[in-house]
Amino acid sequence: MVLIAIAEQQTQIDARNRHLGAVNKTAEERLARLTATIKMLERACFGRCSERLRARSLSETGIGQSGPFRIRNARTAGSAAADPT
Repeated sequence: MVLIAIAEQQTQIDARNRHLGAVNKTAEERLARLTATIKMLERACFGRCSERLRARSLSETGIGQSGPFRIRNARTAGSAAADPT
């Protein structure tokens, strides 16, 4: 009786492992697509210089705290503030 229960648990564990393997594969594929999308958007916004920034640690560049889009908007807002029109 104990052996039957252990065999049933092992079957459930194996099924769970297969399911989690499929979930992990799907997540890795989605992560690869999102990473490619981010790279494309960074190039569209900043050109290839953003790739050099990514090579350095985010703590060195300060981008980790405010984000690259906020930095760009701050530059744009600064130039708009200088122009009173």
